[in-house]
Amino acid sequence: MLKDGIDLYEDGANLGLSNMAFYVLSLVPEFLEELLKLFQSMMRERIRGAWKAFWWFLYRAFDDPSEISPGKQTRKMISDVLVYFLGGERALGARHLAKPPEHSLDVASRPLT
Repeated sequence: MLKDGIDLYEDGANLGLSNMAFYVLSLVPEFLEELLKLFQSMMRERIRGAWKAFWWFLYRAFDDPSEISPGKQTRKMISDVLVYFLGGERALGARHLAKPPEHSLDVASRPLT
């Protein structure tokens, strides 16, 4: 989003987006659980297959939200949230997966300061 002139760290917008995404995606716990499992696998393995599985899951949910929830309003809210993630994927692509530091999901492995 920074490439498009939006600084998510300004005024805590990063926290707002994260909280909103978590709240909305939590409306369908099975979907959120699978999403988080695929994300963790993608970040830990850092292989193209894991990357494809994660993004295939998101694009499928966006393209056919009826698989996620029977509720029209819930499907719309989830689709609205997924747009942010899909936009990031299109802007950054798979090459971005190699940039985060190893063990970036391992909170306990970092020294406390």
